[in-house]
Amino acid sequence: MANSSIPKVEKKIDVIRKLRVEVDVVKSEAEEWKKNMDRISSKKKTARTQLASTEAQLQSLKEKTSVQAKKIEEFQFRLSSADSDRERLAMELAAAKSEVEKAKANADEMVTVYRSDAEAAHVQAKEVAEAAQARAN
Repeated sequence: MANSSIPKVEKKIDVIRKLRVEVDVVKSEAEEWKKNMDRISSKKKTARTQLASTEAQLQSLKEKTSVQAKKIEEFQFRLSSADSDRERLAMELAAAKSEVEKAKANADEMVTVYRSDAEAAHVQAKEVAEAAQARAN
């Protein structure tokens, strides 16, 4: 009986060796899977960090854009106000020019009248002087 059990034992040992080879293969594959999972986990962590950084940058850009939009609105308001002031000043300038032209026209008319009166007075004074000289002679 001892002899008949030896082949069975050898057969079992053979099976155990094959199973150990299979276990070693499975362990090797499991180790590769673990490395891949660690690598994927690391990539995932890096991607999340980059995403958080990108979101922070995006938020910062949104805030800057908001500030710039408010500045643009303020500048547009100031420009509109300046345009209104310019238009008002242009109207005031036109009115002032009109007044100056009227005043110049009045002054020119007055100068003409005074010149005419002065010439008449000069002629009259000359005539009086000539008449006085004629009497004196």
